[in-house]
Amino acid sequence: MALFLGVSVMISGVYALIILLFRAGLTKIKKTGITTTKTKPAVTIIVPVRNEAHNIIAIADCLLHQDYPKEKVEIIFSDDYSGDNTRDLIQDLCVKHQQLTLVCADDGNTGKKSALRRGIYKARGELILTTDADCRMGPGWIDGMVACFCQQNAVFVIGPVAIQPLGKNLFSMFQSIEFLSLSAVTAGSAGLGHPVMCNGANLAFSKETWLKVKDHLPGENYSSGDDMFLLQAVKKQKGIIEFARDGEAIVNTLPVKNIMAFLYQRARWAGKFGGYKDFSTSMVAIIAGLMNLTLLLTFFSMLLFPGMHKPFLFSFLIKLPSDFLLLKKANTFFRLPGVLWFFPLATLVYPIYVGLTLAMSILASNNWKGRKT
Repeated sequence: MALFLGVSVMISGVYALIILLFRAGLTKIKKTGITTTKTKPAVTIIVPVRNEAHNIIAIADCLLHQDYPKEKVEIIFSDDYSGDNTRDLIQDLCVKHQQLTLVCADDGNTGKKSALRRGIYKARGELILTTDADCRMGPGWIDGMVACFCQQNAVFVIGPVAIQPLGKNLFSMFQSIEFLSLSAVTAGSAGLGHPVMCNGANLAFSKETWLKVKDHLPGENYSSGDDMFLLQAVKKQKGIIEFARDGEAIVNTLPVKNIMAFLYQRARWAGKFGGYKDFSTSMVAIIAGLMNLTLLLTFFSMLLFPGMHKPFLFSFLIKLPSDFLLLKKANTFFRLPGVLWFFPLATLVYPIYVGLTLAMSILASNNWKGRKT
């Protein structure tokens, strides 16, 4: 038991220190102001799509009703061999709105990564913004993201993303608070000057920057992950990276409908770990994984050997308050209703979900939009 306790103390202490550093990083993020029309650059929004017929109208409506000058906005839907009527819907919209363009896959390369690249090569804008078809944003989204380029000389901007819970549904509430923790780490690490995460659902970068680093991104052995790989490539080039601290810049998405879809999604994310070359990102992922593995092992050891309760209680009582302080601080920005009430239960479930996700990322083939990856 002394060995278990010693290991628990060490891992829990390092974990808590990192989490509290991220909380401090949240307070350091610079807030942008309003950018004047004269200084606003031309932007291209790229939306990779595959079988998104049920989302196309809604996301197009969000993007077409931005406050940004219309003559400076280009919207590209890049289709990845959709099997439904996604292309037909987009083509109809393109006839009605000159801002819209459809790029269709015709080179045999499949996957979200290839769809993004096709869109970027076609982009005419100085700045590239990426999002997903199942996302929704307010009319100030482009302004909120672009301000970081104009006022802070950024070349890469990490946008805030939130999952909106569906009322008091427990599964959607868990997804919301789990994603809030990822968003808090994303923002906090960026505030410290060492960003470790980003999300292609809300990302912006200069096309010039992408062209400089595109040949240094991992190849097709990773079917997705260009968001994280691009972040790490820009960090290596010492480019200025900022987090968009503007409520208008928040992109909202809905929770997935069932547990297996959720686990497969997270397993896809975890499966990209082998391609990460950034030390900060790798270390944060390893420490978080060890923390949750420690909770799992000490919990089951406690069930078999009652005297093992001390390592579990120590780890749990260190993780609980440090996580809560980070999430509470982050939620002053994201303002997700009611999620913090669900926090204690989510903390108990979280190590189990992490264990399943890691196992699936290693053992199971992943399915994305009807295609195995």
